[in-house]
Amino acid sequence: MLNFDKMLQEAISRDILTVSEVDDMLKMTRKKLVEQKHPYAINSRTNGRVITTVREDGKLKQISAVTMEDMLDKLYLFYFENKKKLTLNELFPEWKAERLNDKSLNIKTVRRDNEHWNKYYKDHSIIYVPISKLTTKMLNDFFNATITKFNLSNREYNNMKSIMIALMRIAIDEEIIMENPMNGIYIKAKFRAVRKKSDGSKLYLNDEFNALDTHLEEKSTLEALCIQLIFQLGVRIGEGVALKFSDIEYGKIAIQRMEEKVLVFDGENFKSAGVQIVEHLKKENDSEYRFISLTDVAKDIIRKAKELNPEGEFIFERNGEQLIARAVTYWLSKYCRDAGITYKSPHCTRRTTASRLSTEGMPLDKIRDILGQVDERTTLSYIYNPNTEQENLDIMNKALNSSNKKNKKN
Repeated sequence: MLNFDKMLQEAISRDILTVSEVDDMLKMTRKKLVEQKHPYAINSRTNGRVITTVREDGKLKQISAVTMEDMLDKLYLFYFENKKKLTLNELFPEWKAERLNDKSLNIKTVRRDNEHWNKYYKDHSIIYVPISKLTTKMLNDFFNATITKFNLSNREYNNMKSIMIALMRIAIDEEIIMENPMNGIYIKAKFRAVRKKSDGSKLYLNDEFNALDTHLEEKSTLEALCIQLIFQLGVRIGEGVALKFSDIEYGKIAIQRMEEKVLVFDGENFKSAGVQIVEHLKKENDSEYRFISLTDVAKDIIRKAKELNPEGEFIFERNGEQLIARAVTYWLSKYCRDAGITYKSPHCTRRTTASRLSTEGMPLDKIRDILGQVDERTTLSYIYNPNTEQENLDIMNKALNSSNKKNKKN
C-alpha cells in the first residue's frame, strides 16, 4: 500500500492525475483492502450510525462511525496503519495461540519454540521495536550478540532463528512490512564447536549388544521381547509399543502409529497429561509410514509375545493394558544393569540397528527405508562403528599384515 501511495503522489506531481482522482482511487483501494480483510458484517442503525465488530487482543469489540466512509477509514486504520506499530512481543503470543489451536501441529514443537522465545528473545529490547522499523542491521546485531552470549552451536542458532523467520513471514503476509529484513543476515560470531561423541556412547557396541540380547533371551518377559523387537526393526520405542498383531501381513509389519505424549497449555505453562496412541508417525519431515520385513528372530519374538498375550490387540499388551514407552525404558535400563553393561537411551537402539545393518553391507537407502527417514543425510548420522576396540584392532592387524605380506613378496 505504501508503494501504491507513492506512485499516486508521483502521478500528481507529474500532472498525470488530479488530487480528486487520486483521492477517489485511494478510497477505492482502501475499500477493497478492508473488504478482503474484514470478516464481520457492517450494519446501519436506525439513527444512521454504522456499526461492526473487530477482534482485538483475542476479544470481540464493537466499533461505530457516523458514516460508511468513516467506518471504512476506521477499519483501514485498524487493519493496516495500526499494525505498523505491532511489535514482536505482541505478534509472538498471537502466533503461539494460533498454533495451539492447530490440531495438525505437534504441541511439543510449540513448547520448544516457547522455551526458545523465553530464553533468547524475551529479555531483549528488539522485541519492543515496531516490526515495520526493524532493519537487517538490527537483526544482525541481535543474532550475533545472542550467539556470543549463549555460546550457541550452529544447530541451536538455527532453532532460535526459526522463530524470527516465522514471525517475519507473518508480517509480510499481513502487509506490516513489504520487504523481509531477514534477507541479508550475516553471521560473524563464532559458533560453539560440537564435538562428536564416541561411537560407544551413541550405540550398543557388539559385545554390549550380545550381552544384552543374551540376557533378554533368558528373561523372555513381555518387556524383554519388546526391547528385542525394537532392536530387530530399528523402530522408535513409541512405535514399538504401538504395534498390533493386525499390522503383520506377508512377512512384513506396518509401522503406522506411535505413542505420543499429551501436553496441555494451561495459559502459562505446558504440562504433561499422560500418553496416547495416535494413528500417525512423527510429524517432522523425518518419518514415513513403512513396511519392514520380519527377520526369523523377529518372527520368533512375535510368536512368544502371542503366547504371553493370546487375546491382545497390541503385540505388547498384558491383561488388556498395553506397555507404555516409559515402562519399556525403565526395563531397558534395568536389563542393561543386570547384564553388566552401560545403559544407553532407547534412541541408541535405532543407531545400533542402523550401524549393524551398514556393517553387514546393507545399502544406505534401504536402511533409510527401514528407519522411516526422508533424508539419507539423517540416516547417515545414525551410522557409527559398532566394533569394540579389540575388534577394530583385529581388523587393522589383518588389513595391515596382509598389506605387508604383499610387499614382501614383491
